Amino acid sequence: MHPVLLFVPLDGRPVTMDIVVDLARAAGVDVRTPERSLLSDRFRPGEVDRVWEWLEREAAGGATALIASIETLCFGGLVASRKSEVGFEDILPRLHRFYQIAARIPTYVSAVIPRTPQQPTDEDASYWKTGDQAAMLRHRRRHLELNSDLISAASREVLRYLLIGQDDTTPGSPSEADRATLQKHAAAASASTALLTSGTDELNARLFARWLNDLTGDAPTFELLYTHPDTTDRVPRYEAFPLRHTVEEHVRSAGAHITAGGDILLWVHNFTGGQREAVHQMGDLDPGRIEVVLNTAQEAVRRERVVVLADVCYANGADRALVARLLAEPRFAGIVAYAGWNTCSNSLGSTVAYATVAYHLRAATVPGNDRIYWPAFFTRILDDWAYQSLIRPELTRWVETRGGSSSDLGEHEASLEAMALEKLREEALPALQHSFAYHPVKLQRAVFPWHRLFEIGLEVDVANAGRGRGILVVEYDPRWPEIFEKDKAAILRALGPRVHGIEHVGSTAVEGLAAKPIVDVLLGVDADDLDRIIEPLVAIGYEYNPDWEISMPMRRYFRRLTPDGTHTHHLHAVPYRGDFWRRHVAFRDYLRAHPEKAREYGDLKRRLASEHQSSIDYTFAKTEFIRSVEARSADLRNGA
Repeated sequence: MHPVLLFVPLDGRPVTMDIVVDLARAAGVDVRTPERSLLSDRFRPGEVDRVWEWLEREAAGGATALIASIETLCFGGLVASRKSEVGFEDILPRLHRFYQIAARIPTYVSAVIPRTPQQPTDEDASYWKTGDQAAMLRHRRRHLELNSDLISAASREVLRYLLIGQDDTTPGSPSEADRATLQKHAAAASASTALLTSGTDELNARLFARWLNDLTGDAPTFELLYTHPDTTDRVPRYEAFPLRHTVEEHVRSAGAHITAGGDILLWVHNFTGGQREAVHQMGDLDPGRIEVVLNTAQEAVRRERVVVLADVCYANGADRALVARLLAEPRFAGIVAYAGWNTCSNSLGSTVAYATVAYHLRAATVPGNDRIYWPAFFTRILDDWAYQSLIRPELTRWVETRGGSSSDLGEHEASLEAMALEKLREEALPALQHSFAYHPVKLQRAVFPWHRLFEIGLEVDVANAGRGRGILVVEYDPRWPEIFEKDKAAILRALGPRVHGIEHVGSTAVEGLAAKPIVDVLLGVDADDLDRIIEPLVAIGYEYNPDWEISMPMRRYFRRLTPDGTHTHHLHAVPYRGDFWRRHVAFRDYLRAHPEKAREYGDLKRRLASEHQSSIDYTFAKTEFIRSVEARSADLRNGA
């Protein structure tokens, strides 16, 4: 059974809802949310009572955990919370209902310290424009009471974890003072599971990362790599703390910590002077410094570490020159998570969440699916780089020259959506497709969910080569070794001296063991030759499948199929005598030497084949047995 996660988003925007939903699905989580139509938009509060009906109905059916935005449950969403005039006494009954649910289901909660806008917009309460100090104080006091109550609940362990984000602000602002007040309360209450932090829109993505680490009992470690390590004391726009402080608290909020040589290399592409808006960038990339940092990142990729990039050089969009440089490399230089949207915290928090999922996919701690992760990853590149930094400025000029507004598209909306889709397809997809040459990417749709140009919703599809036919386990066939030898000869003819070793592995390589009727071929080559062998193997009838290179970045996976799509061979090309090579050879050799363990494995596979239709679930279900055999074979090799 897959874990069931209930999720109440901050509102219905793609960056507040879809990121969490997509990452959860990629991790193999059954994620359930209220209908998007029940959530708030820029002008309309969410339907709070109906969201509560959904939550209580789902909670009564049982769930593994709940991640919830308190702004949605108490006010109807983020913008609604800024404008609502209800008092704390009016929302207190909802808090009590919430705590009753949290007593039954492990609950992770996000809440917000109201922002101090530098320039009030139609998303803010009217008192920011009128200067009504009494109304401002009432609003701040209400939120202080709300957040203080949540901190007290966290201190009583009613909540599994509480993340209170400081919305857009500046040093010395009222919201910074509110954060300091709440920080004192958290310290006095010994609320170790409550964290005051910068950021808002990405809070639930960070909570998802923390929950996933709690669920698996395996939190990754992070190592930090800054483009400009000497300027990490700079304060980003819309925030009140230095960049280094924010990076460290974001990692900590996910339940992880920072150490040299960590599981994840987090490259933070930071700014040197004051952080500017992406629309004002001049392409002033320091190529020498970038190459030094990129070389460090690529060495980490070669060592099979998870390498991710938080692009915070600019606010509200990517560094165009940097992304163009990375897209010139195969597979985005091996980087498997990227974000460069809105504020520094928005980019950092979502990068940490993506990185966490990529880590768990690679560690095989979740029944996840790389095929779902790829379009989520590509969406961030297309949104943060292509749309925000390249296309949005063009669309803004277009609508303004026609007397329209970028913040209220009106009659121009349909034309702008069509233009955005066309420009993304013509100006961005070719570069993305060049970098990810074996992932056919389609951009199906582009919409403006809040009827303005500030954010966009993209529907990205990635064609995959998977053609599953269910799980079939059969009795051992003595012809399997002969079939392997025939293909071995063909591979040697095709690749010549690039081959350092070819082994028959997997269950078909163990005499008497029941198996799926697919011959597994293990091909050992130099790491630098992994991409060079693709075309020669395709030429002799193998089909290359790049779908699983988030989980296994140093493996190139091929299949041989019959005309009706039946798999006959799987070929795994990996660095010769690397970790993958050694583990698979040792597993085979242990089963060959221990027939009773092989019989146990065969019985397990028959049972799992009857229980699972998905090859992913079937493979994940075998993980515990495989790891136990690998551990035993390692003990024997080491003389234990």
